[in-house]
Parts: sequence; C-alpha cells; structure tokens
Amino acid sequence: MTKKLLVLLLFFLFGLAAAQEAVQDTTGPPVPAPPTNVRVVDKPNDGGHGLIVKWDLSKDDVNGLQNVVSYDVLRSSSSDGEFVSRGTIPKGLGQFEDMDATVPSADNPNPNFMPVNSTWYYKVVAISDQHVNSKATEVVPGTTKANLIHMQKIPILIASFLLTGLLWVFIASARKGKKLYVRPLAGIDAVDDAIGRATEMGKPILYILGLGTAGDIATIAGFTILSRVARRTAEYQTKVIVPVQDPVVLAIAQETVRTAYLEAGRPDQYNPDNIFFLTSMQFPYVAAVNGIMLRERPATNFYMGTFYAESLI
Repeated sequence: MTKKLLVLLLFFLFGLAAAQEAVQDTTGPPVPAPPTNVRVVDKPNDGGHGLIVKWDLSKDDVNGLQNVVSYDVLRSSSSDGEFVSRGTIPKGLGQFEDMDATVPSADNPNPNFMPVNSTWYYKVVAISDQHVNSKATEVVPGTTKANLIHMQKIPILIASFLLTGLLWVFIASARKGKKLYVRPLAGIDAVDDAIGRATEMGKPILYILGLGTAGDIATIAGFTILSRVARRTAEYQTKVIVPVQDPVVLAIAQETVRTAYLEAGRPDQYNPDNIFFLTSMQFPYVAAVNGIMLRERPATNFYMGTFYAESLI
C-alpha cells in the first residue's frame, strides 16, 4: 500500500512540474494584433515612381494591450516572392509613402527603383515593445502611375496665364499709341545732369571702363552706358575722354562712341584720339588717369567697369 502511494505521489509531482512548464510557455511576451484593411494607392502629383500604403491601426495600438510601438511595411515584386522592409512607421500612424525614382546605373544598381506602371505587393506587421511581430496582413498589390498634371501647381499655371494676358494687353496698348507711364530711373537722370553740368562749365567728361576684359559683364554694361553718354555729348558738343587698358576694349569703345555720334547726327565731331590706349598694367594705368585728371580738369567722371585696388587711389 505504501509503495502504491509513493508511485502515485511521484506521478503527481511529475504532472505538476509539466503543468508549470506549460504555463511558463504560454505566459511568454504577448503577440500584438495585426493591422487591418491594408490599401495601396498611387502617389498623386508625381512622375509614376511612388505608392502610398494605408492601413487601420492594430487593436493593441491605442486600446487593448497597448504594446504596439511601430509598424513595419514589407514589399515584394511578386505576391509569393521575398518581402523586404521598406520602412518603419511609429505607432498611431497608418500611412507610409514608398517612393524611389533613382534610375539604376552601372555605378548604382538600385534594386528599389520603382518604374512607371510597375506592380508591387505589400503587407504590414505590427511590432510590440518587446520586439514581437504580429501576424502579417494580407498581401495587397499596387501599381505606379504617372500623373499628367500636377494639381498643386495649377495656381502657378493660372498666374502665368494672367501675367501673359496683362503683358499682351500692354503690348497692344503701346502699338495703338497709348502713352504708358514708365518710372524714370534716378541714375539715368543723374547721368544727364552730369553731362549738362560739364557742358555748362566747358569742361570735358572722363569715362573709365575699369580693368576688366571685353567679356566681363561689368565692362559690357560700361559699353552700354558709354553709348548713351556719347550720344549726349555729341548733342551738346562736349568732349568725352575714354582711356582704356586693353586693346580689345579700345576697339569696342571706339566703335561704340563712333556709332553714338552717327546716331546723334554729328559724325564730323567724332575724334578717335579721345579714345586711346594707355597701358595694360594696373598702377601705371592709374597714374596715367590721374595725370589726365590733373591736366584736363574734367567736370564729370564716369566709372563703369571692374575696379580693384586702384580704386583706393
């Protein structure tokens, strides 16, 4: 009788230990509920290289176990192929934008490139705070499509049409002879005043084009102003002196002044000796210009071009 009791006691102890192990196995980290209602839609207003994945939050995200910390979006090129992670979204969010427009090349194979009209398959899993993944959702396909019109840029298109229409209205008004108001530039008025002052004083005008080459923007702008100044001096019969430091600039300056005198109807008053070459060296050029100022005593000096340290002298 005692032996039977011992045997029964041993069986009872072994059963109790097995039950405890089973209970321990079933009390592991809880698995979060998966998200639901996964949808894949084309990304609007793009060139056809993006998709938007949407889903309803897991029951354990805000409510339930509240152990969801993020969602992992998986993608594959086929429904039964290998799925790779495309990104992780924090809890509380139910949307992921998948986009890759970088075309593969020899240096960058880029397997994630999404061509236009390509179909991709997605599924989403919820991840708990103990790094336990939920069951994956159903696989949902999506196809990229290129959009012909960027809807968010329609206001820019409308503004362009309005500006173009206004431009044509002003052009038509000008052709009909309507006088349009153009705001005068103070700098141009100052140029005319300076030329008039030199004419009243009977003194010449000194025009300096700086040390730039003929291809410099500042020098080209200087030629433009020189043309206007030369036309005025031709009308007022005022001498204009243009010393230069570059042979190419010299040729262009002479032609600019000669053309201005022709347009003013005073070609006989053009004197090419007033536009002359000094030296291509920086400070000797400055010294020569200073000498001209001391000898000629010009009433007006124009500085239109590129200047460096010589401007301090």
